[in-house]
Amino acid sequence: MLRKSFIVCLFFLTLTAKANAEALSGNQIVEKDGISYSTFSKEPYNGSVINFFSNGQLDYKGSFKDGKKEGIWVGYYLDGQLRFKGRYKNGKRHGRWETKTKYGQKKRWQSGMFKNDVRISD
Repeated sequence: MLRKSFIVCLFFLTLTAKANAEALSGNQIVEKDGISYSTFSKEPYNGSVINFFSNGQLDYKGSFKDGKKEGIWVGYYLDGQLRFKGRYKNGKRHGRWETKTKYGQKKRWQSGMFKNDVRISD
């Protein structure tokens, strides 16, 4: 009986640790019908995500609210150069976005001010 209780407690501790993790990796997030979910839950994901390339270099980081991208997201190329930086609001680009080629040049049509995922100015 004691062993059974120990196993049940260990199981719940494992689930709690995964649910309370600071950030998930990109491969622990799945998208269904425009809403992102943790592979550990059937509820829309709320929390941070951070993903790394196989060499350990940061790929991207950001956060989700109710399964949609929210807040500042930043992404990098494999060599560490900035790929994109901007803010999401309710899953859509909102505010100033900076997007660059792997050579550091600004991607004009993907940079500038956005509102509801629509570019409204440089």
